[in-house]
Amino acid sequence: MIPVDGREIPALLPGFRAVGSEAAHGIMVLSLDHGAAWVWLPDGKQPVLADSISIIGAPIEVFERRRAR
Repeated sequence: MIPVDGREIPALLPGFRAVGSEAAHGIMVLSLDHGAAWVWLPDGKQPVLADSISIIGAPIEVFERRRAR
């Protein structure tokens, strides 16, 4: 996550979670050739990174999470 996004966006999540506490909430950042997503599950304190993001359209795209080496 970009440092500014990593600092600022998660601060929005408590408000979303308070309104819909039984739903998952998340953040998705997309570019033309990559994507990343973080999901806070209803009982989770920390986000879970999505392993892949499928973009359904023309053409169909699948972005896999880049693993640290």
